[in-house]
Amino acid sequence: MSAPLAGSDDISDRSFHLLLGLSVALGFLLRSAFFVGFYGYDDFAYAHTAINLLHGDFHLLTESPRYVWRFFVTVPTALSYRLFGINQFSSVLFPFLCSLGNIVLIGLIGKNLFHRRAGAMASFLCAFFPMNVLYGTMLFPEETFSFFTGLAVWLFLSSEGGSLSPRAGQWLTGLAVVLSYLSRETGLFLLPLFWVFLRRKFSREHVRLALPAVIYLLVESFVAYHTTGDFFHHYHAAQADCAQQALIGLNQHGFFTYLGAVFGGNLYGLSHFGFFYFVFAAALVFFARTGRLREIGFPLVWFLVFASYYQFGVVGFSPFLPVPKMFRYLCILTFPVLLMSSAFLTSPDVRQKSRGTAPGILLFLFLTSLTGTFLASRKHRAYFSLEGGPAKYGSFAEAIERRSPEIVGVPNLSWKYRMKYFLARRGEETGRIPVVVVRIPADLSGRDGVLLVTNTPSPANDFSFCKIILRHQQDLLLDCDTTQDPT
Repeated sequence: MSAPLAGSDDISDRSFHLLLGLSVALGFLLRSAFFVGFYGYDDFAYAHTAINLLHGDFHLLTESPRYVWRFFVTVPTALSYRLFGINQFSSVLFPFLCSLGNIVLIGLIGKNLFHRRAGAMASFLCAFFPMNVLYGTMLFPEETFSFFTGLAVWLFLSSEGGSLSPRAGQWLTGLAVVLSYLSRETGLFLLPLFWVFLRRKFSREHVRLALPAVIYLLVESFVAYHTTGDFFHHYHAAQADCAQQALIGLNQHGFFTYLGAVFGGNLYGLSHFGFFYFVFAAALVFFARTGRLREIGFPLVWFLVFASYYQFGVVGFSPFLPVPKMFRYLCILTFPVLLMSSAFLTSPDVRQKSRGTAPGILLFLFLTSLTGTFLASRKHRAYFSLEGGPAKYGSFAEAIERRSPEIVGVPNLSWKYRMKYFLARRGEETGRIPVVVVRIPADLSGRDGVLLVTNTPSPANDFSFCKIILRHQQDLLLDCDTTQDPT
């Protein structure tokens, strides 16, 4: 564990907990004010799986293969649907709670690594860090993954520091690593991070850190083989998804993609990361020049482990598939970046020499972050609205409910996931109507989409002789009865 920063005039425990509570309150207000909800991307795929879990219709082969194993995104969402109904707010409740939990965890880790003043500063920064505010109200794994990663780190540091018994702490840390993995696969990278930290102190007892992950991976492999015939279904699904994204050019792979984003090279990145990485860079320079890099050793290695993978990692070699570069993946770096920045801003040397500079930096970060978060949240909300949003898909769901068909045919997976959600909103019976992807004849497919519904599909879901065609054009839902062959 890093040594406490020398010469620190620390705050009291009472002040620390008060500041922690105020940071959580600020985080709650900002996440509520900049609520995003459905973005119209992966979130509907997670909602689709959660709804099938809720209705008991879940199967590994019928869900999105890329996300089907991320149970600590979908299972809590299914539970939220059970308790509060199917809506946007219940969809993002768990990420919202995890995002607030991150504010607490980063404060506790900062207190553990450095001192209470640094922990309180880290919590305050996390409360308004744009990326965390935005994804705190979106059904993505970013905040959930960060939470369980932070929880694993805090449990590990507590067990190594004596706050928890080694045996209990190691088992709990291993369990948190598994939950992190169940949010995003790179959660397993915590194990090499712990190994680097332990190095000479490693003993046989520390094997407990990895045992829960080993046990889970064995169980997962046997379940996958029993269900799909592939022991490595999880890995192959992720590889296939990355290959598809590379094929359609969905993701960027440039060497400077992330550097440009975090250092203001484009407005999209600036609205999500603000100017925090400039403070982080200043922190690295400060600790390097003063010969005190060891004081930030743990968060620095934490940063390097995950940043190296997302920058240089490879998903597969045949064909060669680099890890897709998406800005939201960098959410996992929030903890180490803010921890090192907080250690810098609360360092006695910096505070004594800069005098009023630190408050000015904080005010600048806060105001620019609010501006960026406002613009980014508005843009995220606009994505789904531009394609018609709830009005479009809700009108389809209402028409389908009136018809009570046995099956619904849609043109692609995006439609499948959206229609599943909006049908489920109208009740369990309507929500359990099968939605399948079919070939929509070219003369029927319009810019706003077309759905085919029938009570008499063939075993192969042949919609050639479809009873009802639902078409959405110019915000009007038109029902066209036909017994003609649509092809």
